[in-house]
Amino acid sequence: MIKKAKSPGASTSNPAPKKLQKSHKLVIVLISTTVGLAIIAGGLYLATATDKSTNSTQPSPGSSAAADFCAIFADIEKQTSDPDAALDSAEDWQERINWTQRLVAVAPERLREQGSIYLQIVKDRAELMAKYDYVSVQGLPRDISTQFIADHKDAQLRANELIDYATTNCGAAT
Repeated sequence: MIKKAKSPGASTSNPAPKKLQKSHKLVIVLISTTVGLAIIAGGLYLATATDKSTNSTQPSPGSSAAADFCAIFADIEKQTSDPDAALDSAEDWQERINWTQRLVAVAPERLREQGSIYLQIVKDRAELMAKYDYVSVQGLPRDISTQFIADHKDAQLRANELIDYATTNCGAAT
């Protein structure tokens, strides 16, 4: 945010600029929190889109690998969008890890590295949540969730390439 320098003798009685600044800060905090919660919660977070022209090695629509990839992605998308599907046990997190392993195994070769990165993020989330007895994301201490987000930001951006590919080539789950 760009701040104007106060001129000597300027009046400070007009609260509107401060109120405006506070509202902008609130929006930034809300956006940051939403993005961060998506990273921690393990949902399919899409931060940036990749260049669609790089999908040159896209599997043919009839291939088994492409169908398997899209079927696994659709299952993950369906499960992560279910409001009653809480990840509140070691078994729940192991299931999430297993899904991700299956997705990576059938991902296009050029996206395997991004898939491995995504798998590691999911494993790191599981480890973090285990330390806090599998509380909800909102139940984590704020400084812990903020640090996790900061520590995984670059990796999440790389993993988003796999997620973007899946979203682009598999469509939304129905």
